[in-house]
Amino acid sequence: MRAVITTENDDYDITSKIQVLNTASAASGGPSLYTARVVFGDSVKDLDGTGGTFELYIEVDGIPIEPYPQEIKFSTETSTSVFTAEFWAGNSEDIDVYVKSPNAGDSDVDVTVTLLDVSPLQSVTRGYDTAISSTGVVEANIKEVGDVGITDIDDFKANLTTLEQLASADWKINTSDATQYQIVFYAAGTVTEIARKDLFDSDGNSVIALTTPIASMTKA
Repeated sequence: MRAVITTENDDYDITSKIQVLNTASAASGGPSLYTARVVFGDSVKDLDGTGGTFELYIEVDGIPIEPYPQEIKFSTETSTSVFTAEFWAGNSEDIDVYVKSPNAGDSDVDVTVTLLDVSPLQSVTRGYDTAISSTGVVEANIKEVGDVGITDIDDFKANLTTLEQLASADWKINTSDATQYQIVFYAAGTVTEIARKDLFDSDGNSVIALTTPIASMTKA
């Protein structure tokens, strides 16, 4: 998905473990992969600059995510940020982030936490079979392959029921003679001619043009 879910900001005494984010994961879309970016300091209320090992704690629906805590060695920067380890959460699960500084001077620090969905990008079908729409992307792609004037697209679609079949099918380009070639589709032993195109125009120039509707074509 790759999106910002929420951002929370406040000033905290982080010398002991304290909650800096309390929110919920996305309400739909199935389990997702998350991380949180934690920013310490805003040029006014900063870290004291001592550095050392800071602790980050993540809980999903009250269950700790290991390592618990995540221990991160900080530099002596007074304003800095860190990303938590990535973690999974299902729909509408509580997500809590806590932090702790080892330094007594960090008793009033501006902390901003941004929860990010970093799930791998994927189609809206999330891998499930989806029926081919008469006006959907699959039809548009087939028309692009055949260039212009395809009139028998419904006959082609009749041989397919899912996107999975389309992905596993075998596309071929066959040369039928010296001046034309065919684009044909093989699926489950069935051959369907998608288009027959000219290689040259009447002046001998190399062009590609759909010359005949599929319905009236004779296979080479």
